[in-house]
Amino acid sequence: MKTTHTPDPLDTWENKLKDSYGLSYAQLMSSQWFNGGMIDSKDCQYATRSSYIANKRLIARGEQDDKKYKAHMSRQEGDESYMNLDWSIVNVSGKFCRVVSNGIKDDYYNLDIRANDRLSLQQKKNKMEMHRQNMRSLPLLKKAKQQLGIDLIPKGFIPEDEEELKLYDQINDKYVN
Repeated sequence: MKTTHTPDPLDTWENKLKDSYGLSYAQLMSSQWFNGGMIDSKDCQYATRSSYIANKRLIARGEQDDKKYKAHMSRQEGDESYMNLDWSIVNVSGKFCRVVSNGIKDDYYNLDIRANDRLSLQQKKNKMEMHRQNMRSLPLLKKAKQQLGIDLIPKGFIPEDEEELKLYDQINDKYVN
């Protein structure tokens, strides 16, 4: 690894305009962030920070590895026989979103903070598709009720068009668990 020294910040402007001066700063940054090597290096500060951020994003989405939690809760390694625990994904971040934003005054802007996990996103997608199916089949169901006298129209919300469905989704998304 090549050691580099900080270029003189008090150097003349003509020397600072040269490519060699900028290159010396680039080599200094490379030696500090990447240990003078490639980004793939495990000792590289950039790679360490990148993996730290990726791990925190996994935790926020509820996708982190649960082996360390299971190891902590079990008596012996792999012994989970007496535990009646649900290891499914929990959307922890969503519970704290308003805690973070409650101290902020909302006079000049509107905060839209949501935390989503895979399970709730899939449930939301399925519910929206069910509303779309009800919306498409409503004319046929009304005709069946009129001609046959059988009421097959589902109870609850049935949107009239896609715009109403989007509005319904925006309003109810914040209040549905």
